[in-house]
Amino acid sequence: MYKEIDDLIKAITEDEIFKEFCKADQLLHDEKTLALLSRHQIAQEDYMRLKAYQNSDVLVSLKENLKAINKEISNHPQIMNYYQKYYALNELLESVTKIVFADISDDISLERFVL
Repeated sequence: MYKEIDDLIKAITEDEIFKEFCKADQLLHDEKTLALLSRHQIAQEDYMRLKAYQNSDVLVSLKENLKAINKEISNHPQIMNYYQKYYALNELLESVTKIVFADISDDISLERFVL
């Protein structure tokens, strides 16, 4: 069984979808993208820290800043590319999961769990 698992891992890591995901992941590590993600993290932490204590113009300003950064992130081409590749990889892994667990039990749900 371990040989089959190793073969499956090798097949997945050699698949073009996986390779494209890895490339997209590497592109996120440039200086500008990391700075943007860092700004987002700091803004989110500031907002969450003050949210519990203040209901003021400062909080409104922090929330607007966070929204602007979120918009910048959602329009960032490298981040958009990363998520496209991430979702494609997830679909591949989901189809592999369905094949691997196909006839094991009728009680196992192989559908993606959504909150």
